[in-house]
Amino acid sequence: MKKTVIAVTAIMCIVFAAVGIWLGIMLSDKQPSNPDPLPPEQQENDGSIKDVSEYEYLKFSVTNEKNKFVDVCANKEAIKNAQGMIYLSIPEKVKYNGETYTVATIPDAKTNPETDNPEGAFGSCENLHHVFIPSSVSDIGSFAFFNCKNLSSVVMVSPTYIGAEAFAYCYSLVEVTIPKSVSIISYDAFSNDVRLVIIRNLSKEYVKKPSDDTVVISDIGQSALIYTRNYTFWEKDEQYYLVNYQDFEDPRKSITLPTNIDGHSYAIRSCAFRDNKTLQNVVISEGVTSIGIEAFKSCESLQSVHISSSVKKIGGGAFYLCKKLSDVTLDDGVQEIELGAFEDTALTTIFIPASVISIKTESTSGPFQWCKNLVIYCEVQSAPEGWDAYWSYYDVFVVVKDNEVKWGYSREEYLNEINLQK
Repeated sequence: MKKTVIAVTAIMCIVFAAVGIWLGIMLSDKQPSNPDPLPPEQQENDGSIKDVSEYEYLKFSVTNEKNKFVDVCANKEAIKNAQGMIYLSIPEKVKYNGETYTVATIPDAKTNPETDNPEGAFGSCENLHHVFIPSSVSDIGSFAFFNCKNLSSVVMVSPTYIGAEAFAYCYSLVEVTIPKSVSIISYDAFSNDVRLVIIRNLSKEYVKKPSDDTVVISDIGQSALIYTRNYTFWEKDEQYYLVNYQDFEDPRKSITLPTNIDGHSYAIRSCAFRDNKTLQNVVISEGVTSIGIEAFKSCESLQSVHISSSVKKIGGGAFYLCKKLSDVTLDDGVQEIELGAFEDTALTTIFIPASVISIKTESTSGPFQWCKNLVIYCEVQSAPEGWDAYWSYYDVFVVVKDNEVKWGYSREEYLNEINLQK
């Protein structure tokens, strides 16, 4: 009996020891021994007041010694050299020379003596993705976040003043909430924010029209944003728009757009993909109704695009300056091609189906301007009435030159011919 008890006890000890070793291995894998701490401006505010020397991406300057006020601006060199996108939380208070100071302002821009251009406190910080501005900050100075192209989220608690062009050229901003405390918004504070569709405060919304840069006031509840992993959609009066695509956390070379949003078809709004640097191949799926003005402008890596039959309109400059774009497929169903849609791309051939009833030009500029070696294959026998003069021209400034046009080709004949050329 004693031998049995001893044997069972020994077995149990071995089992417990093995489990202990296994747990130790698992925990050591999941908990790095020396994780690199985030700088305080990237941590959640725990209420502690930290010394200014602890902040990696922020700089502080005393503005009022009597009242213990400082202003805050970016350490632009540190942000420029940072790996990945920066999420900044500006503190309410900091320690400086052992004393506590309140962070009161983001200062107005200063003029660069070499360029004579204004330089905002956080201006042109391309790695800046999110910023939190606490209740202590009353003034957001002129040009404060000017040209922060990847800034997609701003939270401001209770400022009273937003300076001129403070958020101008923030291409990735889609929605901004302005607290009721704001009494002055200076000129062009949000100008050229091409994706911004909602500026929301506590009682009203200022909603940008999809077609231009004007702002109209509407009642809250008429529009909403829908966020997915890479896309932001805007719902306005039961119409849906894709307003932004971001891939810096999940860069992809090839994408197929969603076929619907919550069961609804949608339009690609102007500038939704503008300046993307990684996309090479895009399929615009069935369910997309139109492609907005400059939607894919300056997508420097884009090589091929397939546009499905549900797309009825390709907006002006939609693929302008996509200098590597050499392969475009237009499915039957596309009806309108606007001015400059494929201007200054690398297209050498394109097939235009008979469904296209309108090709727009302005003066003598058409959709294929500067496509110097392009051969255009048309399913129709001759230009329909809705195709403007100069629609096929590539150079009208130095010498008026027309791209080669081949009429009366079926899609199959077109594909056979270009395959033989390869």
